[in-house]
Amino acid sequence: MSHTTVPRHLPWLIWVVGAGVYFFGLIHRTSLGVIGPEASVRLDLNATQLSAFLFVQLGLYALIQIPAGQAIDHWGPRRVLLVATLAMGSAQMMFAFATSFSTALVARALLGVGDAPVFIAVLRLAAAYFPKRRYAFMTMLTALVGMGGNMLATVPLVLALNRWGWGTTFLFSGACSVAYALLLLRPAVAASASVPAGYKPAKPPQSPASMGPI
Repeated sequence: MSHTTVPRHLPWLIWVVGAGVYFFGLIHRTSLGVIGPEASVRLDLNATQLSAFLFVQLGLYALIQIPAGQAIDHWGPRRVLLVATLAMGSAQMMFAFATSFSTALVARALLGVGDAPVFIAVLRLAAAYFPKRRYAFMTMLTALVGMGGNMLATVPLVLALNRWGWGTTFLFSGACSVAYALLLLRPAVAASASVPAGYKPAKPPQSPASMGPI
């Protein structure tokens, strides 16, 4: 059975675009840990309300893991990443304009939903386009990209908040995610069954729990 030859650079291009979503996802996910004190003042929150943001965001993240895997199986990683990127970007922009606890809570909930399928979807792209022997390496590389996003959500985010303020900083970060979604509209990013001849793609883990740390 013949296979359509895939250019050697294409798997890396596809993975980089997908990993970029994970990079933004980690920035958005961990931003709350940095802006907690400012959020308390801006939204007049007590400690219970502030902790509710984290509980709702990570609770939905964990709850949606299995449906997220089913969505990736049904619609493919590119479409899921596209929706996830738009959801996360919209959540951050909503958070930028939030003036009440309820609005901010909805924004963090939407962020948790959008963030949930990203890591699994990126690994699915890696499994489809890279040989089995590289799967562990691509998983590690994806995790490192996430760590980069995590680091950007610390000191650089604080500096941005101090310079441009709450609204501009979160509006800009959300707009970046929405703009990034344009890259996922390219059909080349879609995972395909036509991989280079001789490739034996790794089979992704069946249990979302085995996909790595959140």
